[in-house]
Amino acid sequence: GTAAAQSFHYAPGTNQYRLSVDAKITQTMMGQPTVNDVSSVQKFTMALAAQSADTLSMTVTIDSLMQNTPMGPVPGLDSLIGKHVSARLSSAGEFYPSATSDSAAGAALTSVADPLIHMLPRIRVAMVTGATWTDTTDATTSQSGLELKRQVISTYTVAGDTTVNGSTAWKLTRASTSTTSGSGNIQGQHASMDGTST
Repeated sequence: GTAAAQSFHYAPGTNQYRLSVDAKITQTMMGQPTVNDVSSVQKFTMALAAQSADTLSMTVTIDSLMQNTPMGPVPGLDSLIGKHVSARLSSAGEFYPSATSDSAAGAALTSVADPLIHMLPRIRVAMVTGATWTDTTDATTSQSGLELKRQVISTYTVAGDTTVNGSTAWKLTRASTSTTSGSGNIQGQHASMDGTST
């Protein structure tokens, strides 16, 4: 109805989330492909606070982090627990280019926390069941000596309303496709990387 088709705004509050990822990574070296299974489980707390009439401050704190590769668990992740990244966004989820992090944690924290910072979708439509929109994000990162460009195209659909902890909420579905490409030098040797994921 008309009451349901209203604009959406994020509100101040604090919630804890659990993000679980299972991925297959295909690498080709000297013409020989190899497939590796990689998994991760992250728990993090996201706090939103009112900063001005249409601006919210966001702080994402890493509560726990585990990543498994074919070589076993990734070492050194314990140092990121308790670290945080901050950002500012509009009440509709539009991010302002101002993310900051615990400087001592460096690039490792940025690579872990950046996807978490951008977890909240930018709301593009009036919230009514069946509404859909597409969003594209572009980013450039450095990884092991490679300069990588990554583009993620996400399609969101308002699946309906629901109840979470006694409060009314919207249920969204998201289907994303990402492409990554770049090149650089690893231990003095030219290397390139291309990949896609869904």
